Amino acid sequence: MSKPREGDRVRMTGTIPEDPRSPQPGDEGTVRMVLNENQVHSQLVVEMDDGSTTLLLSTDPYEVTTDR
Repeated sequence: MSKPREGDRVRMTGTIPEDPRSPQPGDEGTVRMVLNENQVHSQLVVEMDDGSTTLLLSTDPYEVTTDR
């Protein structure tokens, strides 16, 4: 998996464990912010296409679909 950056598109490949409002597999969104980028586990603030916002950890089930 390539390292996500602001503006990249991501697609969920599974659900986030223990998150009842988790995006569903196939849902897509745009990375708006990368937090803790230089640490082992970065966090992504993602604006989903349905208008919601979610925080993804680098260990969550997603893939980068386009790079800037």
